[in-house]
Amino acid sequence: MMNTVMKYTGKYGPLILFFPTVFLLWNKKNALMYYVLGFCLNSISNVFLKLLIRQPRPSDDKQKFDLALDKGKRFLFDSGIPYDVFGMPSGHSQSITFTTVFVFMTIPNNAFRLFCVLIALITLWQRVHYNHHTVMQVTVGSMVGGLFAYLMFYMNRKNIAGKIKERTDDNAPI
Repeated sequence: MMNTVMKYTGKYGPLILFFPTVFLLWNKKNALMYYVLGFCLNSISNVFLKLLIRQPRPSDDKQKFDLALDKGKRFLFDSGIPYDVFGMPSGHSQSITFTTVFVFMTIPNNAFRLFCVLIALITLWQRVHYNHHTVMQVTVGSMVGGLFAYLMFYMNRKNIAGKIKERTDDNAPI
């Protein structure tokens, strides 16, 4: 029972955190916009990084993988994953760390922060435990997601600070 919970929590971890984060940011429209935009751009950047790095998942046979890339053939490995779904960096790790870091910087709710850390750790563990990714793929995904979250948070803060203007003199005594 516990193994099934861990398996599915890790598999759907990014979505488990996405929806409550959107709910908690609903009244912070600027932060919500940067979170959703960042989540989407982070996912797109993961696809580009995978196509650039082209590293197989740990469950794939390296010789079979290289042969498939050389011949341009599309076939399934023993895991059922098409060969062109690369492993570096881990998309789950990138997404879950993006959300967790963004939450830590924007939502001052310690209970939700703890929930995010718990789901993130389960997801990171699950990706390695079920042989979907190597420790290096998970680590790189986490670093990219965390850096992307900081960039989006920084842009959010810069945008807010740019809108603050001095008031005109209201003839108040000095």
